Amino acid sequence: ACSSFIKEPKDYEITNIRDVITALPKVMVPQMRQLYTNLHTQHCGIPLCISKGKSIISEHALSQSVALSPDAFPEISIDYPTAIAYLQGEAIVLPPDSPKGTVLICYNGYRLGFCKNLGTRANNNYPKEWRIRNKTIPADPIVIL
Repeated sequence: ACSSFIKEPKDYEITNIRDVITALPKVMVPQMRQLYTNLHTQHCGIPLCISKGKSIISEHALSQSVALSPDAFPEISIDYPTAIAYLQGEAIVLPPDSPKGTVLICYNGYRLGFCKNLGTRANNNYPKEWRIRNKTIPADPIVIL
């Protein structure tokens, strides 16, 4: 099921690495396997998702990948204050017509990451270690030309 998340899935070998479903480019599989077995690696290939019980949680790296299929997840555009709240790791409220399930959060055409829309609120899947900790964020974005 996770192979449908990427463009050209025939070019990748889908494998399970440390409980993370990962797409390895077929042309690099032997080298990646050798590196993975001989070195401590953070990432190998494109992490697609983690299987937790009956649910699948999309990996943040997939949201930032150029290999992400454009129709894999519904994209939800949000405004600046909601984008900041998302990047701070807060639960956000999406527009009422947003589809339920995993959605891709976008601001100004840029993909920020995934969240799970429950209808009344959205669970934030932005990585904890990447969250903005500073609560004094400008009310309007600063544009540098």
